[in-house]
Amino acid sequence: MHHTDGGTTVTEQPHYKLPTEAEIAETLARAQETIAKIAAIPPEQRRTVVNPKFEGPIGNIDAPEQPDSSDPRPS
Repeated sequence: MHHTDGGTTVTEQPHYKLPTEAEIAETLARAQETIAKIAAIPPEQRRTVVNPKFEGPIGNIDAPEQPDSSDPRPS
């Protein structure tokens, strides 16, 4: 007996639309504008950390919330 994976082929992607030439050109133009803005900033003024919320020990970013011992609320 021949086994199939349900009959769908890899090329069958009815909901996916390739961007048009105009959309590609617009995206590229925006990217180049952004690059030009960044390039205009002197290196000593550039910040690598954009989101200050993520500064600090990496381990804290996705650690589950732990009860704070200094929390006045009863546990």
